[in-house]
Amino acid sequence: LKHQLTVPAQTPASLMHTNLSEN
Repeated sequence: LKHQLTVPAQTPASLMHTNLSEN
């Protein structure tokens, strides 16, 4: 979870990818 929080902060694209994966 810590890594995911740092990733989206630097790469917004990752956030979208993570959201889709979580869904």
